[in-house]
Amino acid sequence: FARLSSTAKALTHHRDLLWFLIAYLIYTDAINTVIVASAIFANKVLDFSPGDLIIYFLITQVTAGLGAVGFGVLADRIGSTRTISLTLLIWIGVVGAASVVQTPAQFYAIGLVAGAVLGANQATSRALIGRFVPPGRQGELFGFFTVTGKFAAVIGPVVYGEVTAWTGSQRWAVLSMAVFFIVGLLIFQRVDEQRGLAAAEHS
Repeated sequence: FARLSSTAKALTHHRDLLWFLIAYLIYTDAINTVIVASAIFANKVLDFSPGDLIIYFLITQVTAGLGAVGFGVLADRIGSTRTISLTLLIWIGVVGAASVVQTPAQFYAIGLVAGAVLGANQATSRALIGRFVPPGRQGELFGFFTVTGKFAAVIGPVVYGEVTAWTGSQRWAVLSMAVFFIVGLLIFQRVDEQRGLAAAEHS
């Protein structure tokens, strides 16, 4: 815990990395919640069978790989921060569409998009974190990131469950994840990619 405290203090000297980690933990919590809850949502709201769910997750896994590659090329052209912001905007659209979905075909289509931005966001985010971390401190900062991520990962599922209990509908619960994406996106706008890279190089 003393070492975690020391690492947290060190992050104050890398403000772009710090803002990025805060934003990442918020929007990744929402992403993980949506992925985990999607099976329950599909089963309870759209009467998906176990076979239907297997097909759905196969679709998302394939498109996740394609999204990571495709958006990786885009990140090389327009920068990682713009690419991540774009994926978060798409995620907001995904949960909005999921909240009003009516047919299995529509849900499959949403799954295609969700899989693509899942892979894109994870790949681009991790690449940018790696570039923001000062040389020689990769293990320390990635370890700190992992520990804090474990604590943050409980918030989204709790919110999803509570909204479902309050409203009696998972449609409102999945829509509530848009708040996480919006907050994460707003915080992420504080990140300056070039400044963050320069801070890492001169540490």
